[in-house]
Amino acid sequence: MIQQGPLKLLFSFLDPKDSFRRGCKGLSPASEISSSPGNNGCWKLDLGHPLSPSRQHPFADTGSGVKAFVEPELLMVESGESQLFNCTASCTDPEKLVLETELNNILLESQAQWKLFQVDNISKDVELLCSFTCGGRQETKVFNITVFYPPKQVLLTLWPTSVAAGTLFTIECRVPAVAPLEGLTVTLLRGTEILYIQTFVGTAPSPQDAVVSHNTTAHREDGHHNFLCEAQMDLRSRGGGLVHRVSDPQRLEVKEPEPNTPMVALITTVTVLLLVVVTLVLLCQYRWWTAFHTWYWWYNH
Repeated sequence: MIQQGPLKLLFSFLDPKDSFRRGCKGLSPASEISSSPGNNGCWKLDLGHPLSPSRQHPFADTGSGVKAFVEPELLMVESGESQLFNCTASCTDPEKLVLETELNNILLESQAQWKLFQVDNISKDVELLCSFTCGGRQETKVFNITVFYPPKQVLLTLWPTSVAAGTLFTIECRVPAVAPLEGLTVTLLRGTEILYIQTFVGTAPSPQDAVVSHNTTAHREDGHHNFLCEAQMDLRSRGGGLVHRVSDPQRLEVKEPEPNTPMVALITTVTVLLLVVVTLVLLCQYRWWTAFHTWYWWYNH
């Protein structure tokens, strides 16, 4: 937002490893701030940090000598984290320079034109208001913070754990209590081979378990490989970072295939029937031969 006249409000998000120095003179418009010394001791934002709000300079040259503040639409903060926030006014003696929030916060340092606050235990989506009054005019900047819950556990289950080669088994991966689901990708692997990938879509108001299940056929060589599950949450497009977790490896016991029971039963039945038929044929031949032999003996005597 462009501030008209001599007033402007700067509301900057800072990671705890960033450093602050007074002065801020000689800062050239549209130049990128880095963590290296220079710019006559101004704020040094570590823009390589995954939660840095923007890779743009916070002062954009509008061409009219008035500078606009550049910010992301959304700031992602991990649940329970503490963060530093800086409220800065452009006039030399602002009145009521405050950070308005329902969260616990501590004033770490202050000068006439700025105040540095630490906001603790950010556990839900909130709005922070940085406001001040200069020359009777009040300026307010609203900063929206969205809390995310990264994957901290990745649980892999093989069911059953012992199978015969050529039969189906199930690979299930569970990532407990994650949010948002959008941006979460779960990958099932056999060694380094990717078996299945699922990317979740949509959002949820509260953390929930992400579950991926995949059925596949067991091969003899599967018993020589580890099965793994990887969970990756990519929030870079929303002002956050990239979180990656891997499950403990699991092994599958692969046995030789068991005989086909129905086929064995069929073969056994056919064999028995054949034996019965052969026995009956031999019995009939024996009885016929005995009768013929008896008749022949009586006929000749």
